[in-house]
Amino acid sequence: MSRPLALALAGLALLALASLFVGAASLDGRAALLLSASRIPRTAAAILTGAALAVAGVVMQQIVRNRFVEPATTGTPEAAAAGLLAVTLAAPAAPIWAKMIVAAVSALAGALIVGHCISRDFAKSFGSR
Repeated sequence: MSRPLALALAGLALLALASLFVGAASLDGRAALLLSASRIPRTAAAILTGAALAVAGVVMQQIVRNRFVEPATTGTPEAAAAGLLAVTLAAPAAPIWAKMIVAAVSALAGALIVGHCISRDFAKSFGSR
């Protein structure tokens, strides 16, 4: 393992440990309950979300073969917001999990549309005649 990677992982571990002790309630007699019910899941969710966003960025860069691309520059969040808006207008009483599924599917559809537009087949259709 390279030295910068080891330092980055050590820094991540220290920040994750520090985040366990930050919160609205103080750690007193019910510390174990507070840690297991709130702070450890919050820290794990933050780490996993960051890792998922990093992977999504790398996948998008590999798909379009451009190292400066990220999901936000290709309209993926806007597609998710449009899907969320559509399901909220069409079915306002839908549970939150259903709205999130629609948002995720519309984000994927938006990314696929961008990928199709960038593909060679799409570029050839506008080539010189």
